[in-house]
Amino acid sequence: MQIKTTPEDFVVRELATLPLGKGKYDYYLLQKKGWTTLGAVKRLAQFLQIPLNNIGFAGNKDKQAVTTQAISITGASRKKVEQFSLADITLTYQGSGDKRLTLGALEGNAFDIIVRDLPERKALSLTKIKNLFDDQRFGVEKHNV
Repeated sequence: MQIKTTPEDFVVRELATLPLGKGKYDYYLLQKKGWTTLGAVKRLAQFLQIPLNNIGFAGNKDKQAVTTQAISITGASRKKVEQFSLADITLTYQGSGDKRLTLGALEGNAFDIIVRDLPERKALSLTKIKNLFDDQRFGVEKHNV
């Protein structure tokens, strides 16, 4: 049995309610493939010429996957953000609000997972998956596992 043979085999959509309203933060959906969340955000901050901590996000998403997650940005115009262009990264404006997105501020994640080379062809149904922490999840913040 194999999982994550290609990034398209592991699709992750972050579930979060954005605090839309008036405020200094612009919210975008960040879709990426083959990038860590931090790697994508660093490249964006460099392009925008803003400090890295001006970009907030609620969770670190897998590099070997196609992921969609919300980010918050302050200190850069929407026009400048929309000029950002990098292979395998897209940004879609969602609105603005008064809160920076921070780690853990999400409701969960939805997954589409392709499992290859099963011993026999079966339909699989998973309703709840235990959250496991692997290498890509360990960074600046350490978690009790």
